[in-house]
Amino acid sequence: MEVSINKKRYSWADIRVHVFGRTLEAITGINYEDRENIDPVYGRGKKPVGYTQTQYMADGSITLLIDEIVGIQKALPPGMKLQDIPAFDITVAYEDESGLIVTDRLRGCKFKNNGRTSGAGDTGAVDKEIELFILEINFNVA
Repeated sequence: MEVSINKKRYSWADIRVHVFGRTLEAITGINYEDRENIDPVYGRGKKPVGYTQTQYMADGSITLLIDEIVGIQKALPPGMKLQDIPAFDITVAYEDESGLIVTDRLRGCKFKNNGRTSGAGDTGAVDKEIELFILEINFNVA
């Protein structure tokens, strides 16, 4: 892989998050990762002779302005919580200055919590981080 020097790098303005069939405008952050349990296997002596690799896990969070959360809730039937929304996919696309798009797909997402946080002296727009259950993350999908 060739490293290009002095070129524009991905920035927050280059990221688009698509969920519920639309691009979110009132998003202030997204975080996601996956991992697997990788454990040493021991034989004779003190050092591992190999490893096992099991149990894929993925999780993350999305931070939305409160008006986005309220808008989602208003679209739900009465009495339904964010956590009751059926599993959905989130598409995250990064675009570089040449127009090349790198896309990650978060599959089987569910909101794990809901709430509000605000305090005296807050001068910015109020947002809330919502934890995500993610079934699987496909990095750099076509």
